[in-house]
Amino acid sequence: MRKELPDRGPYLDRLTELINEPLPAGVYICCFCEKDNLLSQWRSYGANGTGVSVQVDAMGFSQVGGADCPFGLLRLWKVFYDPKTQEKIIKGAIQFPLDQYKGQSPDEMARKAADAIQFFIPTFKNSDFSEESEWRLIFTPESGCPVRPQFRVGRNMLVPFYSLRDLVTSLNLAWPRCRSTAFASGRRCGRS
Repeated sequence: MRKELPDRGPYLDRLTELINEPLPAGVYICCFCEKDNLLSQWRSYGANGTGVSVQVDAMGFSQVGGADCPFGLLRLWKVFYDPKTQEKIIKGAIQFPLDQYKGQSPDEMARKAADAIQFFIPTFKNSDFSEESEWRLIFTPESGCPVRPQFRVGRNMLVPFYSLRDLVTSLNLAWPRCRSTAFASGRRCGRS
C-alpha cells in the first residue's frame, strides 16, 4: 500500500499505530450460521453433545443495532471469506479518508480509516470456513455503557462477554424471535 501512496507516509504511519492499539473497551462478537444442523458446527461448537441449534430471525436485530444504539457500535454483518474481497475492503477503508477528507490532518484521516478497519476485521474469516456462511453481531461498547460485561471460564481463563439479553432489555426492545431447531444428544431445553 505504501508504494501506491508514496506521498502519504505520515498518514500511513499514524494509521499503522492506531490499528496496532487495542480498542479500550474491546470488541465482542456473537456468531450465527445461515445453514442449519451442520456437522462441522456440532463438532466445533456443540459443547460435547450438550449444545443446541437455535434459529434466529436476523431482522429482529435491526432494532438493536444501528447508528442510534446508545451503548456503542452494534451491527449484524455477513462474514467475508474471500481474501480478495477482504483486501478490497481494507484498501477501500484506507483510501476513503484520502478521497473524502482531503483538508483534514493525517491524524484525523488515519483515525477514520482505523475505525473502519477495526470494524471490518471481525467480519473476516479464513476461506476454509466458508461452509459456515456465518453472520456476526459485532458490539464495540462506548466507555460509558451502562450494561457491564460479565465473565465466564473458557480454556482455563476468564473470558469477558456481554449478555445479549441485558443489552436488548436495557434498550427496552423485544427479544428477536427464535426457535429451537435441533438438540444435541436428544436432550430438550431445561431437562438434564
